[in-house]
Amino acid sequence: MLEQRKKIMAVVLAAAVTGTAVSPAEVFAQIAEKVPAVRSFMAASSSDAGLGSSSDWSEDTDREDWDEADVWQEVPKATMSDALPYGLTEGSFESRDGIYTFEAEYFYTDAEPAADGQAANLQPHTQIEIPLEAVEGFSKGQYLVEVMYAGNGQMLTAASGGKSAVVTCPDTGFDWERKTVSVGDRLMGLDGTGSLTLKAGSDGKYGWVDWIRLTPVNGVLLDAKDYVTPADKLTGDGNSCANMDPGVSLEIPLDHRFGGASYELQMWT
Repeated sequence: MLEQRKKIMAVVLAAAVTGTAVSPAEVFAQIAEKVPAVRSFMAASSSDAGLGSSSDWSEDTDREDWDEADVWQEVPKATMSDALPYGLTEGSFESRDGIYTFEAEYFYTDAEPAADGQAANLQPHTQIEIPLEAVEGFSKGQYLVEVMYAGNGQMLTAASGGKSAVVTCPDTGFDWERKTVSVGDRLMGLDGTGSLTLKAGSDGKYGWVDWIRLTPVNGVLLDAKDYVTPADKLTGDGNSCANMDPGVSLEIPLDHRFGGASYELQMWT
């Protein structure tokens, strides 16, 4: 059968190379000259209904009398996952009021999803990768990176196009009911090109990431620990938070970062 396939392919390729319009009947006639099995099939078919011209053929033509697998080879169609290692698929993200929320388990392949399939099981020294360039109509701007997390505490680095922010996730234990939102330590300028990665360190810690959210911010992002008075009133993992005990204050200088505009104060605790 291998030799027959070679002969069939030679005829089909010859018809394609000539660039001329050839009906299925004409192609089979050429094949039949070289392959006895096809010649027998044509003889049987002709006595019943005739091969006819190309206009007589349709996808419904009955081919049960011959082994289709011996002649035709099915070519698999490309899928989204074939085209993009971390592809955008239905349910993987949403955009609402300019805020983009990406379901982490769709963009991580180094481990099976955790929390009954609701989260990426982020292992040490691996990363979640989100193809921003695949998001139609992504708005250029300054974004706050937020991560919904549960685990034994990690310092995650969000990066895109040479810009980065550190997201400090607290130790909540692997209790999905205790998952918390952690925010990046600075705004990131994103323009919808390339990818956004969220990378775990190599300290042996890991966690479950539910989603990554990008919130556009027109304003100034301040790290409270840099402005706390007294300066030693710090708490949290790596002293990343101001400990607002009675008598403690935040003193923020109104410098060149603030223009002539009205500001709304928002705080993450």
